[in-house]
Amino acid sequence: MGVDPDAPGRAHPYRPWPGAGPLRLVSCGRLNPAKGHDDLVRAVRLLTDRGVDARLVVLGEDEDGGDGYRRELEALVARLGLADRVRLPGAVGEDRVRAELAGAHVFALASHAEPLGVAVMEALAAELPVVVLRGRRGRRAGRRRADRPPGAAAGPGRARRGGGAGRGGPGAGDGARGGGSAARPGRVRERPRGRGAPRPRIGAGHGRGTDRGRGAGPWRGADPRPPPARRGPGGRRPAVNAVRRACTGLAVAGVCFGSCAGPTGGPTGDPSASPTPGPTWSSPLAWREVDGGPAFYDAFDPTLPAEHRAFPIGVWLESVTDPGDVRLDLAAGLTTYVDLTTDSDLALLDGTGLAALVGREDPRAAGGVLADEVDMWAGAGENGWTGLWPGQGEVCDPANTPCGYTVQAAVRAGLPAGALTYANYGKGVAFRLDDAEAARFVNDYADVVSVDTYWFTDPHICGGHEGGMLLAGGQPLTEQECRRPANYGRTVDRVRSLVDPPGSRPVWAFVELGHPFSEDDAPTITGPQVRAAVWSSVIHGARGVVYFNHSFGGACESFHLLREACGADVRPWVADVNRQLTALGPALAAPFLDGAVLADGPVDTAVKVDGGTQYLLAAATGDGAATVRFDVRCAADGTVTVLGEDRDVALADGAFTDTFADGLAVHLYRYDHAPDAAPGCAAP
Repeated sequence: MGVDPDAPGRAHPYRPWPGAGPLRLVSCGRLNPAKGHDDLVRAVRLLTDRGVDARLVVLGEDEDGGDGYRRELEALVARLGLADRVRLPGAVGEDRVRAELAGAHVFALASHAEPLGVAVMEALAAELPVVVLRGRRGRRAGRRRADRPPGAAAGPGRARRGGGAGRGGPGAGDGARGGGSAARPGRVRERPRGRGAPRPRIGAGHGRGTDRGRGAGPWRGADPRPPPARRGPGGRRPAVNAVRRACTGLAVAGVCFGSCAGPTGGPTGDPSASPTPGPTWSSPLAWREVDGGPAFYDAFDPTLPAEHRAFPIGVWLESVTDPGDVRLDLAAGLTTYVDLTTDSDLALLDGTGLAALVGREDPRAAGGVLADEVDMWAGAGENGWTGLWPGQGEVCDPANTPCGYTVQAAVRAGLPAGALTYANYGKGVAFRLDDAEAARFVNDYADVVSVDTYWFTDPHICGGHEGGMLLAGGQPLTEQECRRPANYGRTVDRVRSLVDPPGSRPVWAFVELGHPFSEDDAPTITGPQVRAAVWSSVIHGARGVVYFNHSFGGACESFHLLREACGADVRPWVADVNRQLTALGPALAAPFLDGAVLADGPVDTAVKVDGGTQYLLAAATGDGAATVRFDVRCAADGTVTVLGEDRDVALADGAFTDTFADGLAVHLYRYDHAPDAAPGCAAP
């Protein structure tokens, strides 16, 4: 064990990160909570949210041959929406380690107890900048969940010396190699995050500052206070501090790269020092069907009309009492009414192609709707339901106990047995419930699910106990971090991460229009924000969208924003994005080709392949203008059509460049697919 100082060094001089393009990070160590890999994953999320195209590879395997802590890290990566940015290749050989070090910009190790180890020395020997955390004096290694802060209680570990079989195999020591120092995990009794037994949580709902729908209001008896954050010595939040230290270290390293000379003698910023590298692909090509599969809706009766199954476009709690209502909604590009009001006449939909999902039996309905935001007003529990709705009296029996599961089961039992069903949830599933509690709402009752998180307009969502729970480990978000269209995609990621089996049911986006809160000083969403929120959701896997059509404050109040003057500013944008969604329906229902694009800038991307055509969907994730280079695989050089913008760009040598004007910019590209370009390009 150790580093041979006489071994050959780098084949090429070190090239610093130029400040744009992918920032390639590498870490090496067995997958064990003591190594702090989860903190590095969160740091990548923070860097990405700040416009840095961070890519991380962690070399090594867990003590259970991939069936232990790896699973928790993979779940964290999925929950944070980093599947295309974080790689866990497992146990690897010496040649792979050297290759990863040679291709990286920085080595990072977030270990809680070993600021200097063999892995760090190997990185230094490879002439890489190194970022480590100061070890926690007196801390022993123990197992903990990937979502548990580093300072949370863990069982005692007993350090031992020992060698594992092969690099990164069970029992491997420091780095991903055998023969190092290993930690024997202690036995620990874990409990879910939160404050003990499941109980209802309350937060701001769709409108009027609380909940909405069916006379909604706060669930009586629930504790509205945010759950207490775990704190370490001196009142600090350990997980957040660890992430911030890691993130700050990486940022400082990035600042220093451009001004420090490498040990090879030449200026590290000199472009002649080594040849310009080609794209470094972060993941292999992988074909992925849309969630639920393209024929998902065919299995239900009643169900959505065939012409709208590719990508349903819904509106929430609208009414249809006059033929003129239908004409206006068709003009806005809607296809589906979700929870149509009880005074609506579904006969008016005959022959129009429009469908309705309702919370009652109706022979004209295309499916049913379960209780809305029940995770917030009834909580995660199986106690009795009184049959009352919020505002009508005690909801659960006994009073002040959670009964949300009971409510959903009862509502579902009252709908036709084979019908398509839909449920929307709120901040419980999004932020406050632990994964097991939230997953039960997502998986056990409805066929299609969504979660409403109004990142652009909610006056409370930036708080540490709401949006900060999802994005910043419980810390409050700045306005810049909070009011981003990319966060709508993060909500979709959260819900998709709870679906079991993964990818087995569609998740729809939920996007607000107008001013859905009663506080007049709360933000009002704009047309460009609506468009960016919708496309961020689609890029992250949403298979439909539902618009919240009510405005409860601001300059104008309305329950029909897509029909009335109150929605005049936002309505053209909504209609335009709906036309694009409908036109691209076959492509949106087609498979994803993951790993087919490498974006050299602050954007989220997804590639869809429909027959002989690729569609690249790209949405800004930063805050300002950016010029982005796209390296694409399985594509033929030629013309790239920018959809809806009456312009083209040239695809040459597998790449093209385009400009994103601001943090709300979205571009949709179409170009020829080349199935014979490389292995994996042909659809399976």
